[in-house]
Amino acid sequence: MLVQCQMCHKAFVGRRIRKFCSRKCGAKKGTMATTRPDGSERVRHGHVEIKINGTWIRKLRHVLQKALGRSPTLSEMCACIFLDGDKQNVCLDNVLVRGESAKRGVRKRQPPSIA
Repeated sequence: MLVQCQMCHKAFVGRRIRKFCSRKCGAKKGTMATTRPDGSERVRHGHVEIKINGTWIRKLRHVLQKALGRSPTLSEMCACIFLDGDKQNVCLDNVLVRGESAKRGVRKRQPPSIA
């Protein structure tokens, strides 16, 4: 069925329920949400990410740069290790930051052996 876009008046093939030819036209009209606002959180690959100034960064890096006073971001070569293994626990007591030279040799922390 041929339908006319309510924003740009372009004809497109679709169902009657669709009012716009694209998300872009729907966003111009203000009826469709196309992006999440700054401060939104999401989980990707087990890590919590937060949206800052239109870009997604890991929440851990954001928390660490605030605590350490580094700006704009921590170096990508710094390794952030979760001591309890839970990637969503971004508490400062749970994180170990290793420098750039140690990035290549990062291994999972082994619990101490009882002998």
